[in-house]
Amino acid sequence: MNRVCAALVLLMLASTASRSTANDLPSQVDLRPRFESLDLAPRHQGTRNTCSLFAVTACANYAWSAAGQPKSPVFSEEFLVWAANEATGRRGDQAMFYEAVQGLNQLGIPGEASCLYHATGETERPADSTISAAGENSGRWRAHWIKLWSTKSGLTNEQLIAIKQTLAAGRPVACGLRWPRSKMPAELLTVPPTTAVQDGHSIVFVGYQDDDGVAGGGYFVLRNSYGPGWEDSGYGRMAYAYAGTYANDALWIELGPPRSEVPTHRIEAESLALVEQTGCRTQNASMRRYGSGMWSGGHQLQVAAEPEATGVWQFTVPQSGPYRVRLVTTAAPGYGIITAQLDDQLPTQPMDLYAGRTCPGASLELGTHRLEAGEHRLRVTVVGKNELSADFSFGLDALDLLPAPPTASKQEASTTEQPAALVTPNTSGGIRKASPQFGQHGPGLPPEKIRVLRYQ
Repeated sequence: MNRVCAALVLLMLASTASRSTANDLPSQVDLRPRFESLDLAPRHQGTRNTCSLFAVTACANYAWSAAGQPKSPVFSEEFLVWAANEATGRRGDQAMFYEAVQGLNQLGIPGEASCLYHATGETERPADSTISAAGENSGRWRAHWIKLWSTKSGLTNEQLIAIKQTLAAGRPVACGLRWPRSKMPAELLTVPPTTAVQDGHSIVFVGYQDDDGVAGGGYFVLRNSYGPGWEDSGYGRMAYAYAGTYANDALWIELGPPRSEVPTHRIEAESLALVEQTGCRTQNASMRRYGSGMWSGGHQLQVAAEPEATGVWQFTVPQSGPYRVRLVTTAAPGYGIITAQLDDQLPTQPMDLYAGRTCPGASLELGTHRLEAGEHRLRVTVVGKNELSADFSFGLDALDLLPAPPTASKQEASTTEQPAALVTPNTSGGIRKASPQFGQHGPGLPPEKIRVLRYQ
């Protein structure tokens, strides 16, 4: 895919994420031909618990191509296992998606030839030359969260449609799920009882097919990490209803220009000056017990908040210029739904900070603006909570001023950049419903208008 096509894909994502419904989507999408053209056959994780690293690595390889880069070597899952541990301070093979993304951005990723995967055993520190080469690819990976991790809820209709929208725009989606205890692929086309599944396994959705004969109205095509001998050359099928019931988390990955995710100026949230508040109590909280390497400075600003609470913080921009402004958040079992507002700009769409464990949250993009040197204000408002959340609180890690995208308007408010499934306006008096609603996910179009997308 050339640079023009890559740009069109991003525009398609931005324009459809907040407006389109299932009826606007093609009936079938298949990214497997594109994976094949990139020589990215499904790989085997062996006996190690590294499925999430395989999923993120596959998405990173695909994102590299989607950004119009020269064909890359197959990236190293082994390096990403080490990088996730190094970035988070944790040990062992297993990593959550958010830990893998931390490793990808902090340390990058090299071709596998310099860091071969071992199907058994534990990872070791790569050679210094490999670490140096991988670092050239660091600081440019942007995670777009569709669902933050929780085993207490599956996908809502909005999240399921967001996955289909992302696939239709030519982007694979990494997904962690509860998996059949039997490991029989046929169970993925049903909705087995909770006693028949366990947590968990990670795969990559690479397509879908609407089909009224399958539970939920169709199925996703998935890329597994059990090698090319599993099912159909390493690919399988999963009913929409299975994903809707048992998905834990989901995201897609975008590759930006070099250093595009490295802030020009980072303002630690705990250093912000609180100048106004209603219903807020703040605390500088150490994140050591949660993997402090995932939080800037190992701390966050923890805000105990009441319903409809508002906090206004003042910060200083050291140098005038155009910036992409990003609020780095924390997600947790007791966190609510917030909006953020920069100076007199419009508020962002609401973002749900509920997750089944304390972890880095999805970043709130406040748009690209020309900011003059001097004092500015950030307003955060609690607008509701997920029905599974224990409270309305929230956590802030940092406020980042990043390089403005080359083509961005200096006054553009980028609210459309938020992940649609995380920012759907709350319902039912401020409580966002978490349970799936199995509606119609089929095309809903007359046959002459049904489209099929296959990415070559």
